[in-house]
Parts: sequence; structure tokens; C-alpha cells
Amino acid sequence: MQIKAILLRITINSLARSLPFISARISYQLWTRTYRHKMPEKELEVFNSALKQKIDVNGADIMTYVWEVGDDPPTVLLLHGWNGRGTQLSFFVKELLSAGYGVVSFDAKGHGLSDDNHTNVQESVAIIKKLTEIHGVFFAMIGHSFGAMAAVNAINQGVACQKFIGISPPTEFTALLQAFSDYMELTSQASNVLKKYVLNIYGIASFEDISITGIAPEMTIPCLIIHDKNDDKVPLSQAQKAVKRWPGAKLHITEGLGHIRILHKPPALEASLNFLNSGS
Repeated sequence: MQIKAILLRITINSLARSLPFISARISYQLWTRTYRHKMPEKELEVFNSALKQKIDVNGADIMTYVWEVGDDPPTVLLLHGWNGRGTQLSFFVKELLSAGYGVVSFDAKGHGLSDDNHTNVQESVAIIKKLTEIHGVFFAMIGHSFGAMAAVNAINQGVACQKFIGISPPTEFTALLQAFSDYMELTSQASNVLKKYVLNIYGIASFEDISITGIAPEMTIPCLIIHDKNDDKVPLSQAQKAVKRWPGAKLHITEGLGHIRILHKPPALEASLNFLNSGS
């Protein structure tokens, strides 16, 4: 752990005893901080071919991307993961267009060309709702990692779509918090005040209210979850838990593709296209 992180850990843990609100606020700001990465060359073609437009969502300028084919095609909304960008699923964009689907994507708040340097699930849900107002009901949503959690929360809050595909999704919100607490080596007291702070921010009584595992039993649309056996960011067990709770959900397991490479290799794409084109 770097010196700055060590000093922050000491500060957060100390404040948890005397000024818990301040401790939790610092932790939350660190946890929700986003970092942008340079767009790789393999995404440039898709980026350049998109119709790009910024939309206002609760005062933030959000960059959106649209690729269309034909007249009024069934449209798929793509949602990138944490510290990603709207073109991160470029491999999917090309093949979805070839298969006759329109495609919409966006840079989440704090990502890509959108405003700010922090975000959370509810802010992405607000963007999804706005895009539905603009483009109408999406045929399907395909979300990677954090994007999958945002998509499921949007569906749970009334956004309609016919199918959902989650790729490498963290399905328990508490697992995300625990990973941050473990990385920062927070004391149990500091970790607990952060959890209470987040519950208050989201206005919920339990983290199951925004976890895919908690929402899944109430879902009625077809679901496919794709996860790699060797994912070093989100364990396969996260996907397995969600599939057990989502009625009729299917699990497609890949091997050797990890958390990011899975987006750029045929197995996940082929499974997604088969699922979208099937009757289920």
C-alpha cells in the first residue's frame, strides 16, 4: 500500500472512533472515485462511427453513443464497467449491428467524456431512465461488471426491456464494500460507519435492495449471465448466486478470459447473440 493510502487508512480508522460521519464521508469519496483510461486503438473505429451527443442528466453532461441500422431496429443498450467507457464493448457493437440490432451506449458519470470524477449505481440508473425517454424501450440491456448492476437496478425501478445479459457482474453490493474495506484495511468500526453512510445515501434499509441477488427473485425477463472461471476481479461465485435466484436464468462460463478480455473474445459475444436471437 502506498504512503498516501496508509495515511488515509490511519485517518479514516481514527476518525471512525471520534467523528464517524467524517470518516464515512472520506471513505465514500475514495470508494466512488473514478479514473479514466486512454481509449485503445481497437475502439477508435466504433467511436468514430457513432452518433455522439451529450445529454443532461440531473445537471451532469453525459456522453451518449448511437449506432443504427435500417428503420426502427430492435435496440440494445450497452453498459460498461467501473473505470470503463461507452466504447469498451466495441467488439459487441460491430456484431450487433451486423445482426440487425441498433446499439446505444454511454459514458457513465465520472467516465470517458462525461462530467465529474465520482459516480454510483443510482446515477447510472438515472442515465438509463433518460435514455429510455429518448430512444424508447430497449429490446435488451447488456451490462459489464458495474454496468450490469446498474441495469438490473434500472429494470427493478420500472425500466422495461425484454432481455438482460450480465457479463462478469458483481451481484452482492456488500461484496463491493467489503473489497474496498479490505483494500484500505479498515477497522470493523470504520467499515460499519461506511456501510451506514452508504445505506443513507441510497435511501435503503438493506443492501439486498440494490444487489442483483436481492432483486433477482422478482425478475420475470429472460436473463443470461456470462462469467469467466478465472475472473480475478469478481469471483464466479457471484454469478452463480444470482443465477440460482433469478427464475429461468442461464449461466455461461468461459475460461482463461478474466474480467476484461472476456469483452473482446468470441465466447461471450457468441453466447450473447445466441441468447438475443433465441425465443427465450
